[in-house]
Amino acid sequence: MQGKEEGAGILSYFKPDDVALRKLDQKDLKGLIRKQYKAQHACACCCRGCLNKWYRVPIGIELNEVQQKKIVNLLMTWIERQTEKMRSR
Repeated sequence: MQGKEEGAGILSYFKPDDVALRKLDQKDLKGLIRKQYKAQHACACCCRGCLNKWYRVPIGIELNEVQQKKIVNLLMTWIERQTEKMRSR
């Protein structure tokens, strides 16, 4: 998976879509999970405690759709920047 296709696959992982995930082989899925894990920790979006500490998202409330989209956009931006860094080497 390269470029936009890669981003679309990762986005499907963040918002699980069984059909999209079924199309991935084991190697692709492991790569997506690794990138998602790194992004969550690099952006302090790994748990509600970090979201509260770094972004002041209250603990104990359900994230609304806008909040979820902001988090996904932050993670996708980080992944895209990391991908660009790797390509420029």
